[in-house]
Amino acid sequence: MIKGLLIQGAVLDGEKKRSSRSKLADCAPDGKALSALPPVWITYETQHQHQSQDQESGNLEVPLYYNTSRETLISTLLFPCQEKKERTKWILAGVAIFVEE
Repeated sequence: MIKGLLIQGAVLDGEKKRSSRSKLADCAPDGKALSALPPVWITYETQHQHQSQDQESGNLEVPLYYNTSRETLISTLLFPCQEKKERTKWILAGVAIFVEE
């Protein structure tokens, strides 16, 4: 479990029910540039598993950077996002996750 990650360009909807996962939501117009993410679990997948899961389930790849300069890409994290239009929206919003400010 990893704690203390920050997200920019979106927030999580906060309503994680037992049968569903949290989803990305729009930031409030007067909200902070960075928001704290709840603790996350990260798993290792081979490239083949990753590509197969991404194509089948409609996930969005969100980059994980060391800090907000976005110079050091650590990895990508998958977020549920079924519709292509929604994935495009978050890509254009520049959604990214950071280890530190």
